Amino acid sequence: MNDFLPEGKINNSLLKNIIGEIKNDSTSNPRIGEDAAEISIQGKNKILVSSDPITFDTEEIGTYLIDICSNDIYASGGIPRWLVLTCLVPINTSFKEVKESLLKVFNRAEKHNIDIVGGHTEITSSVNKIILSGTIIGTYNKNYNSNLKMTSNQDIILGGLAGVEGSKIISSSINDRFMDLESLSNFSKDLSLSVKDISITAVNTKKVIKMHDPTEGGIATA
Repeated sequence: MNDFLPEGKINNSLLKNIIGEIKNDSTSNPRIGEDAAEISIQGKNKILVSSDPITFDTEEIGTYLIDICSNDIYASGGIPRWLVLTCLVPINTSFKEVKESLLKVFNRAEKHNIDIVGGHTEITSSVNKIILSGTIIGTYNKNYNSNLKMTSNQDIILGGLAGVEGSKIISSSINDRFMDLESLSNFSKDLSLSVKDISITAVNTKKVIKMHDPTEGGIATA
């Protein structure tokens, strides 16, 4: 007898087992049966919203989801605060596999002080591997002035390394076929996708006019 999950929504008892692992510090934890998440916004601070899916094979799916989603907020001069998570699961997947994938998201979110406030989980024949997608909400860093404008004679600075995301994806996907690239794969695992530190450092100078995280084609299309 297998323990594969049936097609459709994950049943409530199993879902409680998963969302019980979420420990939000400043926001209510997600609850079964609620139609929407409630988030308290203090003051007149505007919010930033961005969405990204993770559709490629990776053992670091949780790290990728949080880092890629939060990078858009950091690059906009903000601080990511809340995440709404969608998890689509193929048929013939065990509950253990689903929980392990989601725990990686929860653990990475906790390191970034991001609260997971809601989401959707479903077993469906429309996908052939676990697909995670996140909608992330943030607020502006108090040191960022979104009203500054770009003009001529301003400097363009590359923060960090170029091609990190592509290098990690390529090296992990071909490592099994080309053993001589094992060292490259191991090295790329230590590279972080997160622009958190670079962004916060730049914003705190109060001199940054505009930032961009060039994940849609790299520097050439930035």
